[in-house]
Amino acid sequence: MDRQKHFFTLFFGTGLNVILGVITTPIVTRLVDPDVYGELSLFTLYGSILLVFMLIGQDQSYNRYYFSAEGNGFKRYILRLTSGGPILLSFVAGGIACLYYIFAARGQYVILIFAVYCISMVVDRFTNMTLRLGMRSGLYSFCMNMQKLSYTVFVILGIKFTDIDHILILTGCTVLAQVVSAVIGFVAERDKWNFTEVTDDDRKKYRKVVDRRMVLKYGWPFIFSSLCAWLYTGSDKLMIEMFSTRSELGIYASALSVIGIFSVITNTFNTIWAPMAVEEYEKDQTNKEFFIKATDYVTIVLFAAGAGVILLKDIIVYLLGPEYREAVFLIPFLSLYPVLYTISESTVYGINFAKKTQWHILVTASCGIVNVVLNYFLIQRIGSLGAAIATGITYTLLLTLRTALSIKCFPVKYHLGRMGVMLAMYYIYIMYNSFHSTDLAGVAMFAVFAVTGIVLYRTSVKELLKMTGEYAGYMLKKPFGKK
Repeated sequence: MDRQKHFFTLFFGTGLNVILGVITTPIVTRLVDPDVYGELSLFTLYGSILLVFMLIGQDQSYNRYYFSAEGNGFKRYILRLTSGGPILLSFVAGGIACLYYIFAARGQYVILIFAVYCISMVVDRFTNMTLRLGMRSGLYSFCMNMQKLSYTVFVILGIKFTDIDHILILTGCTVLAQVVSAVIGFVAERDKWNFTEVTDDDRKKYRKVVDRRMVLKYGWPFIFSSLCAWLYTGSDKLMIEMFSTRSELGIYASALSVIGIFSVITNTFNTIWAPMAVEEYEKDQTNKEFFIKATDYVTIVLFAAGAGVILLKDIIVYLLGPEYREAVFLIPFLSLYPVLYTISESTVYGINFAKKTQWHILVTASCGIVNVVLNYFLIQRIGSLGAAIATGITYTLLLTLRTALSIKCFPVKYHLGRMGVMLAMYYIYIMYNSFHSTDLAGVAMFAVFAVTGIVLYRTSVKELLKMTGEYAGYMLKKPFGKK
């Protein structure tokens, strides 16, 4: 029940975060001009790219080695070992930004805000990861939602009661909200952050388990794989603007916002699966059935969610407003992104277990090249639909490469035949719906797809329904004090 509680708590917490986003985003957008939002997106974009270099893959090393030994002593040691370098680099980056402000950009206060942003991003990453790895899912969800709420409150107060430049308010509130999240996480796990408790004897003892060379060797390939990932997550939008029109870009962005519905499932799974997979591997490397079941579960849920969104795409787009209407035919292929990426997250961990993290570079570089080539040819011919198709094919390749290399490192007999059948049927379903509004033929295809999935994964479907029922029973008893 503990793992179920973590999953469902995160599920509802992420769901609340999506709802808060739907409510609060229109409030903020009505207070500032669109061009200010463009400046904010550049601010966060530059921060995200810089974060890759500041982390030097040590957040991934923290996740990988967290369960290598028991006890708070080791947790303090591994947190200090992996976070020390990134935090130092964040201060260096912040210092360089301050020097740039002093000597070259006086009056551009956003540079000073960016200096603080460098530090807050790194600290927030490790405080949130500590909550995740400690399976404190309720508190993690609370931090996530407090960050969203505090950002909105700070923006409203700043715009309504001051005459400060709006870009300074938005960037400043972005940093303040991140600080709020980091402080909550730090206070909640202050025992693990008490590095003074890590004695010389502790360091000598735990170096036999993992040392600095090991965490650096494991983490550095993630720098390059993350940069390669930017190639196929950003090239579509850049190339639509280059080879098509701003209108097409707006339509594409609208379709991506609809795909954000999946974040309730994908964020929940990705948040809880990373520490759970490593913990299970460290406890029992022979328990491969655990990974098979997890992959079956996520395959069922993601394909069901994807098919459901496609079935209801016309209604969803209608409810979201007229500016989204033309995005309806992009949704089917774009749905492959969250569906296949999340399934690949369940199969990829063999690479990490074997510490062959350099293979992530091969995977992301291959996908990046394919994505750029497809975008180049397809966007010029069919506009934003071409970008959607390129995205879908790229993530199909991502799932294929990740799974194949993972199995090579950590042989697991995933039900690839069943997954292949579901993927082939899903492709037929999305190709039809990319050129047709929802009609009787589309509904019939959905029904066939659903029945096939239930038949192929009947045992897993029963287990998922049973787990959901057990959790519902637990939550119903909890308010009345029953254990």
